[in-house]
Amino acid sequence: MAVVFLLLAGTANAQVLTVRCVPSHTISSSCSATDYTSIQNAVNAAASGDIILVGPGTYKEYVTISTDSLSLFGAQAGRDAREERDDSKKESIVDASGTGNPTFTIAATAPFVVIDGFTIRGGTGTPYAGGVVLQNIPGPSEIVGVQVVNNIIEDNAGGGCLICCQWNSRGT
Repeated sequence: MAVVFLLLAGTANAQVLTVRCVPSHTISSSCSATDYTSIQNAVNAAASGDIILVGPGTYKEYVTISTDSLSLFGAQAGRDAREERDDSKKESIVDASGTGNPTFTIAATAPFVVIDGFTIRGGTGTPYAGGVVLQNIPGPSEIVGVQVVNNIIEDNAGGGCLICCQWNSRGT
């Protein structure tokens, strides 16, 4: 949560942003008064620059992000995924098992997205299957500011693909 307060402090002269919280607005005093029952509901309601805080628990869903400058912080945001992350009760687990989709899909229209502090599992789908898919990116030099940090990415399909990129064809 310290990450959120740093972000909020740095936006004093910037646009007004909303902190949306899943599953309840009571997980932080920074949260808006609206409850969201799923991460996707919070993402759908978000505007550019918003922050979504996700409390501990297992979220059986896949998440598609098409809003730019969106930050999603799980319960373990800012904590190294390699150290002392073995208590599933403290994790925000996003599990897309059985949906036929990647766990997180970030559209080309959504630069500067941050996904921090989750356990990401169960991603499948075609043509790219994985925990996090960057979709319809014009080219490798045009991925702008997407950060996927401090996450445990496990048990996804796609031959071990953790973060997959789907490029648009350019005819070159």
